Amino acid sequence: MRTDNREADAGEPLGEINVTPLVDVVLVLLVIFMVAAPLMTHAIRIDLPKAAAPARDMRASTVTVTVDAHGAVRIDGAQVKAAEVEAVLARRVARDPRTSVSLHADRNESFGTVAGVIASIGRARVARVAIATADGDASTAR
Repeated sequence: MRTDNREADAGEPLGEINVTPLVDVVLVLLVIFMVAAPLMTHAIRIDLPKAAAPARDMRASTVTVTVDAHGAVRIDGAQVKAAEVEAVLARRVARDPRTSVSLHADRNESFGTVAGVIASIGRARVARVAIATADGDASTAR
């Protein structure tokens, strides 16, 4: 019985494979793809057709909903009850489906009141809602 592995027959397979060249090739391919990928995104050029129809005014009417520090709700400056918000906004959306709402809520008002107004806006099927915030540091903005 032979105990020395260095004297193996020529027909026996190697027990170890050197993976260093394989790793080198994979890393080179990775670098090539990283360099080539951004270039391929800018390679497609298309000429868009011109529109024959005149441009339409795509601006939607914007409704301002305000919740003050005392819980009073105003729609475009007119005070309404919180229960009426949904009905008023639903009428506006029925006139113009592109109506959007800009919600201004006092930061000292409870979240429950504001959440109720947001729910009413959603039930009125308003497609776009923007929540207004103050610029600057929240600790100094009042």
